[in-house]
Amino acid sequence: KKLGDYELVYGIRAAKGLEFKRVIVLDFFSSLPTELQKPWRDMLSGRADHDFSIKHPEIEGQLKLLYTAVTRCIEGLFFAETSSSISGDAFVRWMTTTSLQQPDGQQPTRAIATLNNITDIENMTLTQDEWLASG
Repeated sequence: KKLGDYELVYGIRAAKGLEFKRVIVLDFFSSLPTELQKPWRDMLSGRADHDFSIKHPEIEGQLKLLYTAVTRCIEGLFFAETSSSISGDAFVRWMTTTSLQQPDGQQPTRAIATLNNITDIENMTLTQDEWLASG
């Protein structure tokens, strides 16, 4: 779909080199192959062993793809998973329990991300005018 001359949805590869105010990464983790769900979980939970990259070389490419996705945003980054997965659950756990490093050496005080309950999706929607006004 387009809004004027602009695409509304991009794949990660198509978005490479572009920047957006807000980015939604949809189903990245649940779309990973079944055989890589546990290796992703192990990596995110710090349980990857010394030969992890040798055992799972394809994860490096997936990490580069994820890096491309998360570096497209200027203001807001959102991950949305429409189905549960081992790697997605591990990612949420890592993002909501890992603290930001403080530049002045102070104790980290907040998690990298928050987990939002979206069961009442209608209260989260915007009209087209609200969406355009928000940038």
